[in-house]
Amino acid sequence: MSLSIDTFEDQDIFIADILSKNKIIAMVGASKNWKRPSNFVMKYLQKYGFTVIPINPGNAGQYILNELCYASLQEVPIKIDMVNIFRPSEFCASITKDAINIGAKTVWMQLGIKNEEAINLGK
Repeated sequence: MSLSIDTFEDQDIFIADILSKNKIIAMVGASKNWKRPSNFVMKYLQKYGFTVIPINPGNAGQYILNELCYASLQEVPIKIDMVNIFRPSEFCASITKDAINIGAKTVWMQLGIKNEEAINLGK
């Protein structure tokens, strides 16, 4: 699938296609703090039927929005379809490598985050 999106309509189709194929999402950088973007994105995805597994070593073993939090992607006992990254760009390449190693089909970096190594790994 192309990484180039030329119009809002193309963007909507692209996002709908990704979400239709990825129902179990690991959220790296998930936060218990309701003011953090990862928290309200997790809540939004849950509202629409997605299973969202929080990944945050600082909260491992605790619950975020009623889901058990894990320290790493490798610790999650179920198959993950997509890894959604809420971490600064310098962490994205190593997280993408971990996502590939666990067999995730999709890696999603947040708006404004760019890491060429992670992009190249994901191609």
